[in-house]
Amino acid sequence: AIPLAVTFTGTGVAGSNPIARYEWDFQGDGFFDFTSTTTGNATFTYETPGTFNAVFRVTDTAGLTAVAAATATAIRPG
Repeated sequence: AIPLAVTFTGTGVAGSNPIARYEWDFQGDGFFDFTSTTTGNATFTYETPGTFNAVFRVTDTAGLTAVAAATATAIRPG
């Protein structure tokens, strides 16, 4: 039921270059709502009903990225 606070945990393993940025797109709409240079852990509160596919992205200092989609989160009124 809404509102629903969800904790997201994302990690990345650096290759040849260190990780520069961790990002979360909580709604899966292409807009990254959370950005950090130190952690991939974040909390987000869903305020509206719907089904959301969160996306996690890691970028290294060379600009290379890796993307992973989280399991869909269904938010229902009630």
